[in-house]
Amino acid sequence: MSENQLGATASGMKKGVTQLVCVAMLFAGVLVACSQAPDAPLEQPVGPRVEWQLLGATNTGYPVRQVLSGLEEPWGMSFLPDGGLLITQRTGALLHYSAGDLQEIGGTPEVTAVGQGGLLDVLVAPASEGSPWVYLSYSVADADEYSTRVMRGRLSGNQLSQPEILFTAQPYYPRRNHFGSRLHIDEAGFLFITVGDRGNRAAAQDLSSHAGKIIRLHADGALPLDNPFRSTKNARPEIFSYGHRNPQGIAVNPVDGSLWISEHGPEGGDEINRVVSAGNYGWPVVTYGEEYGGGKIGIGTHKPGIAGPAEYFIPSIGTAGMLFYSHEHLPAYTSHLLVGMLRGRGFSIENGAQFRPDIAHRALKRTGVKSEMEALPFRVRDMEQAVDGTLWLLADGDKLLKISRRK
Repeated sequence: MSENQLGATASGMKKGVTQLVCVAMLFAGVLVACSQAPDAPLEQPVGPRVEWQLLGATNTGYPVRQVLSGLEEPWGMSFLPDGGLLITQRTGALLHYSAGDLQEIGGTPEVTAVGQGGLLDVLVAPASEGSPWVYLSYSVADADEYSTRVMRGRLSGNQLSQPEILFTAQPYYPRRNHFGSRLHIDEAGFLFITVGDRGNRAAAQDLSSHAGKIIRLHADGALPLDNPFRSTKNARPEIFSYGHRNPQGIAVNPVDGSLWISEHGPEGGDEINRVVSAGNYGWPVVTYGEEYGGGKIGIGTHKPGIAGPAEYFIPSIGTAGMLFYSHEHLPAYTSHLLVGMLRGRGFSIENGAQFRPDIAHRALKRTGVKSEMEALPFRVRDMEQAVDGTLWLLADGDKLLKISRRK
């Protein structure tokens, strides 16, 4: 389901680390708070705070710890080679968290934080050495119209340098929603960018527009020679697939290298799709969703030549960031696809039959069963798997959480 449009308010961020003086524990729905330390301030400081609080446990029994609170609409995150974590705030700041220290990165681009736009995803280039390339997606404005842009820069210390603009979706639109935008670089070095329909449904089927598409470039922004619409008259050559509403999750199956996305439906009809070159995923011609308040969209749920979803959700769960969990640290998640939920609370555990290539086209079984939902008292925007197998979540518009196995 499409998330509510959010007004952007840019406010200052105080850097540094706040000492934790009060710990709250949530067990079985009961909140127990410790007393305030005698010398603690009367009010909590403004801005992000490092707070290693144990909040409780998941359905599967794994402890959930709050690492940071007070973030300003965190949207995306990506691990650095040294284990540090980069986090975007939709209001425009890029943060670096490492070993209890939180700092703001300099050299970030100017963003237009309106509606659902702002600083969105961040991606550290895989196999980075030295000063890694850091990719950012964000919304920009031209007069009263807006678009999704992707840039990259070299990270040295807490500063980005050598900025390069790689992609700006065309054309710009006046609506302030459905910007996408998730980033992924696969093992072959292709950069994939998700772009929403920008609130213009017909654009998702229009190959002269980047809206409602998955974009495929080389990691340096160059156009691949084998992109499917490179030679199609009036088509944007960067397009890899089309017919998408607002994809905000992307991941690659580690078994066979296939590309998967999650995308918001309207009222109902959120989807998980296995993306192939030149694929048409139907929006708004076919959908399992309906108009807000009721009413049919398109011609139904199927049409020849249109790829149906591998999975859909009725009611919507508000699909968000996603990943294939591939570690043994949290065995309840191993070989499963995890999908964040913005309408629900927690994340969905998709049993992918181990996502074997021979059944990839039907890898996901029908969900909606409570046992397949990892219920948490938080909306989950994004998730990342660390090298040690711990699972990190951006949740409820201001939190960084960590899920690990009980020691």
